[in-house]
Amino acid sequence: MIISIKTALQINATKKDFLIYTLENNTIKQSIFTNDLYRHRNKFGINSKFILIDVLKKETLTIKL
Repeated sequence: MIISIKTALQINATKKDFLIYTLENNTIKQSIFTNDLYRHRNKFGINSKFILIDVLKKETLTIKL
């Protein structure tokens, strides 16, 4: 998955628990940070995916530009 620098900064600054997103051509098309997984996952549809923010924070700290 390819994320932008802006999204990486948002991930490190957020207080939410989940990132719900949809992928298109291996990039994030739509995304939302939330604590309410059920409501927003239904809104994004069946093709949506989610990941814990704690997991992403560890991954974004190891990125080198």
